[in-house]
Amino acid sequence: MSTQVKKLADGRFQVEAKITAAKRQAAADGTEREVPLDEMIDVALFHKVPDLTPSTDLIATQRQRLRTGTNEVTFVVNQAPAWIAVDPWILRIDRNRFDNSRRVE
Repeated sequence: MSTQVKKLADGRFQVEAKITAAKRQAAADGTEREVPLDEMIDVALFHKVPDLTPSTDLIATQRQRLRTGTNEVTFVVNQAPAWIAVDPWILRIDRNRFDNSRRVE
């Protein structure tokens, strides 16, 4: 995941994120295979490292259609974010939820 932030003339901030997404399915024997992803998933911006629950640190959230591969997501917000997170409230099964958030650069 990568981000770019641009301050707009009206004082707001445009945040552009490139999110690489994938979905895997586990078989009964533990092997995994990649399957197509085409689902609505929350993407959120925060003032600081996101917690597991919504808080006052949330700047904005959008439900985005994420597909297998690279996805581009754009926010226009009133405050500069410090963190972006995909599925910030861990509503989906994920073997490595720690790669779902990044510091906004």
